[in-house]
Amino acid sequence: MTFLSLTSLLLGKQYIGIEHFTLNNEDKIALLLVEKKKEGLVIAKKDRVTYNQKVADKWDTKLPFFLIINTNQVIQKEVAGTETSDEKLLHKAFPNTNWEEFYVEIWRLKTRSLVAITRKTYVDEIISQYEKQKITLAGISLGICAISEITDYVNESIIYTNHQAIAKEEEQLIISSTAQDEVINYNINDLEIQNRHLLAFSGVLRLLLNNSANSGSVTSYSKGLQDAWYQKQFFTKGLKVIIGIVLTILLLNFVFFTHYYKLAQESAETILVNQSSQEDVSKIKQRIIVKQEKVKNSLGKTDSQSSFLINEIAK
Repeated sequence: MTFLSLTSLLLGKQYIGIEHFTLNNEDKIALLLVEKKKEGLVIAKKDRVTYNQKVADKWDTKLPFFLIINTNQVIQKEVAGTETSDEKLLHKAFPNTNWEEFYVEIWRLKTRSLVAITRKTYVDEIISQYEKQKITLAGISLGICAISEITDYVNESIIYTNHQAIAKEEEQLIISSTAQDEVINYNINDLEIQNRHLLAFSGVLRLLLNNSANSGSVTSYSKGLQDAWYQKQFFTKGLKVIIGIVLTILLLNFVFFTHYYKLAQESAETILVNQSSQEDVSKIKQRIIVKQEKVKNSLGKTDSQSSFLINEIAK
């Protein structure tokens, strides 16, 4: 499994998959925190609780969430064939349906297809609950369709989720309801995943790989959520980088300014000292000139007096 560097940069190293499901007529959620390390993906945290329209506070709402809606509000139906046309498969599974009111996801197997639908109002309500908690979704999937991301990595012929059994052999029903109290572990690329968090992990894997073969209106909607997440992260992280660059430039400017300011101060002090020394030398020269003049005057007077005395003696 290889991930694009840009995707890794924007998504970070931690991702949360969350499955909404119905068990014994009660809405529950299974949460899984996956972390990417040097050795690969690891399970950092997991939980399964009753859903009361709030995600537990111990989950970081800033991380990318991939939502799996697998409650009794999602209707899933198998049809024969894998036509490339979504309309044909939808007409086979749910004829005479107003598709403007529903989100659809289609999982094509080898000879059969699984069609999952739910009302848009129901999805919008769940997303609104997340938005109130300041959680930004990075993707969404319906029913068990996200399990398509891991079927090639699971050796077992039957895959169990929280309340369903999924058969890999298409001679029988692909999906059936089953109450599975026992915890079942699956080895996916040397990573142990419990059946209770299998769909949540599938959602995280779809988020990272970003190459799902599933189709339908919900996949387009999910792509829009993912693009919005990328844009938000690009703006947030880009803004941080820009602020960091500006602060670095300001710091460098401050360091250089301080350095050259000290040099300028030292140079100014040296110039002042030199100017003061020059002034002192000038004053000394002036004093010497004055003294020389006095000496000359004194010598002149002495010569005059000597001449006068000699003249007097001569007389």
